[in-house]
Amino acid sequence: MTKVVVPLVLGMALILLEMILPGGIAGLVGIMCVVTGIVFAFSTYGFAVGMYVLLGTLIVFAVLTAFYVRYLPSSPIAKIFAAKGQIGTVHAEKPELLGKKGVAITPLRPAGKALIEGKRVDVVSEGGFIERGAQVQVIQVEGLRVVVREVRGEEENQQNE
Repeated sequence: MTKVVVPLVLGMALILLEMILPGGIAGLVGIMCVVTGIVFAFSTYGFAVGMYVLLGTLIVFAVLTAFYVRYLPSSPIAKIFAAKGQIGTVHAEKPELLGKKGVAITPLRPAGKALIEGKRVDVVSEGGFIERGAQVQVIQVEGLRVVVREVRGEEENQQNE
């Protein structure tokens, strides 16, 4: 019976160890050990005992998986492995663009790209379609979303006066 029990227990231990050791090697070896234990059960003790071992192994895996999904993420053990700090920031927000003018370098339907202060920026038009090469002005910045409005000739004249 040890020919069956030892590979099963060793395999389950290696599969549990896989949660701590990334890479997949321990889990793969663990699965091979479990399969070996099941094969030994079939070959040594016959079909009936082999089926009981297979069914028992599947039930144990189902129970362990349910326990893992339900309780482990909020457990003190999981907090050991969870990152607590922030490594860096993305600096994706661009509030400094508010009010700046630029040129649409792609058609904005309503999304596209504009050249603002020498930088290519992903933008969204306030309304509909804006032609490529049109003057645009940033009217709103919401996180990663930069909203622009087309600046027409009359508006430019009013702003210059």
